[in-house]
This record gives sequence, structure tokens and C-alpha cells, in this order.
Amino acid sequence: MSKGLEAIRITDGIERGKPVTIQVNGERISSFAGESLATALIASGRWVFQTHKGRPMGVFCNIGICHSCLVEVDGVTERACQIEVKDGMIVKTRQFDDSL
Repeated sequence: MSKGLEAIRITDGIERGKPVTIQVNGERISSFAGESLATALIASGRWVFQTHKGRPMGVFCNIGICHSCLVEVDGVTERACQIEVKDGMIVKTRQFDDSL
């Protein structure tokens, strides 16, 4: 979880899909079918999805344009804001070696 930020999920008046479990950097987290991966990550307290030049990056535009939310999903690079969670999905956040 990112320092100084806490997980949040709106619960009142929301109809959810069926509960699903995904794995993020080796840790299991709960989510709901139909949610974007970005939503699931933020709701679990994960605000940083990648680093670039040592700086944290996460959701910025949330419409798939900026690519700040890139993660690896089942071995493929994806925009977290544009992909729905699926039960058993394996997600890895990214850290770039900027010395290259």
C-alpha cells in the first residue's frame, strides 16, 4: 500500500458483480467481476502501478490515453484502466531500469 493513502471502496447503493480473486505481485486481493483492474488495485490500496526515473506512477487519465497505469497481466503489458478483472488473473506492477 502506498504511504499516506488508504484503501477505499464505495459500498452503499452499488450492485457488484460476483467476487473474484486476483494475484498482484504475489499477493491475493479480492475484487468484483466487471471492475477495471485499476479500480481493483486502488480499492486494495495500491496507488502506484509502475515507476519511471524513480517516480511513482498510477492512474492519471483513467481513459487509456496516458499509459501511466501500465501493468503486466498474465505476461502481457496492459493498461489497468482498460481491462476488466478476471478470476485468477496474475498481475505484476512494473519498475523500469532507467540507467539503460
